[in-house]
Amino acid sequence: MLVQRQAPKRLRNLLIAGAIIITPLLGYVVYLNFFSADTTSEVSSVKTQKKVPTDFGQNFFRDPRFNALVPKQGTALIAQSAATVPGDMLPPPHAVQAFDMQTGGTVLFIWKRPDGAEAATGIRLNRVVGGERSNIAALPATATSFQYREASDGVQTGYELQYIVEQGVEDTPAVQARAGATSGTLTVAAASADGVKLTWTKPAGEFTAVEVYRSSTVGELGMRIAHLGAEDTSFEDSAGRPDLYFYSVRWVASSVAGQIWQGKVTSTDNEAPAAPQAITAKYVDPAQDSSVDQPLVRVTWSPSPSPDVVAYDIFRSPTAMSLGTKIGQKAVRDIASLEAIASNPNTAKLCANQYCLEDKSFAPGSGTVKGIPYYYTAVAIDAAGNQSSLQDLSVPGRSNPFIPL
Repeated sequence: MLVQRQAPKRLRNLLIAGAIIITPLLGYVVYLNFFSADTTSEVSSVKTQKKVPTDFGQNFFRDPRFNALVPKQGTALIAQSAATVPGDMLPPPHAVQAFDMQTGGTVLFIWKRPDGAEAATGIRLNRVVGGERSNIAALPATATSFQYREASDGVQTGYELQYIVEQGVEDTPAVQARAGATSGTLTVAAASADGVKLTWTKPAGEFTAVEVYRSSTVGELGMRIAHLGAEDTSFEDSAGRPDLYFYSVRWVASSVAGQIWQGKVTSTDNEAPAAPQAITAKYVDPAQDSSVDQPLVRVTWSPSPSPDVVAYDIFRSPTAMSLGTKIGQKAVRDIASLEAIASNPNTAKLCANQYCLEDKSFAPGSGTVKGIPYYYTAVAIDAAGNQSSLQDLSVPGRSNPFIPL
């Protein structure tokens, strides 16, 4: 009978132990489902809201706070989309680059057309000097480069690029700067060394301005040299030259300019000017020419075709194929203009007013020796100090050879 009574006792002990273990677990489940979901409790007056666990893997009890997931650090971005809201102004040219071409007053501009510039009808390049802006190129909106050939060497100059929208535009075909030339309603009333005068007739329509453009290349609009009132019918370009430039007139009803790219560029010149041509040297004896009072050698030459030449250096050598000693320099500013020679033909006879230099170092005691040949060379010097090439001096038939006396 004793053994039979121990079995119920063991079962009772097991049930008591199980109740002790299970009761706390059931209490915790009831607490989570009915009390912890309410973020405020009786102790909320002294404690803040419970902190959400940061371990997103522990969701064994399906707590709704674990559903607010965010990407973990280091998660790779798979796809992304963007949209741009158009601005009120045209964007500036993109990725603008300016290159000093080192060939005398030449700067190359390169840029990319940005998104948002589709409405542009043109692009303008302006030069800024001392706060004053002047347009140097009016280009199509599709242009992405321009070479400016009239920059000032050694001077840092500001430039601006911007897109424009012009409406109600009407152009005249280009006309060459020749007196009496006509293109559409545009006429060259006069063309001389003092400038070019243009006249035109306003077309029908409502316009707010008229613009005058000048270019040295056929087919290019060139630079805007005047922005006038719509009622103006004439303009005089004091910098114009006969037969050199082409002009056109543009009427505009409205114009809107976009955002501006700004930059500064210094142009340099490392290009040698072209050599002088047809150099000659002639000995002049005062016994045979009464215009001179001492023996001399008169050296003459034809000018270099390079437009930036400012002077010519003359050299003399007793040895062929050698440059020798510099005996003088002739500044271009000292040479009489064609207009001055035409008004006073006697000036054409003076060496001082021509591409001419007299070597007067043949008097007794000067160190020169009579009876031997001397070789003369003329070298062109440009505004940047570059000299014309000397490497072809000894080649017969080339420009600027040595001329023996």
